[in-house]
Amino acid sequence: MAFTARLNSFADIRTAKTNGVIADAIVKLEGAKECSIKKASPPSNEVGMQFVCYWPETSGPAAETRFRDLISRVEGLLPSDWTTRQETESDEDTGAKITKWYAIEPGGKHDVRIYVSGDAVGLHITTWN
Repeated sequence: MAFTARLNSFADIRTAKTNGVIADAIVKLEGAKECSIKKASPPSNEVGMQFVCYWPETSGPAAETRFRDLISRVEGLLPSDWTTRQETESDEDTGAKITKWYAIEPGGKHDVRIYVSGDAVGLHITTWN
């Protein structure tokens, strides 16, 4: 439901904005501590909307398991022409290792990114205007 909602900038799964920028999501993914919908803006001037969920896990191995499970679930939803990729990098502020997996629609209008770092996992589904 959250993946499909990207087609209308998540209008059918969000409530009114709670602080002017972030809206509560009426869809919360299993085990997620928080799911919200917020504006997205990359380094360019493009603006979009994101469905974002976070999972704090009890350990690094549990986070890695959640990360792999989310990738498996998302891959099953993706059209075959989306490009996927995985990278590992260091966080600019903390130096912590971050592994990110992402899928991008041809033309770049939609993307899905899944992150794992330490014992935390994040999912971002974005639609760009």
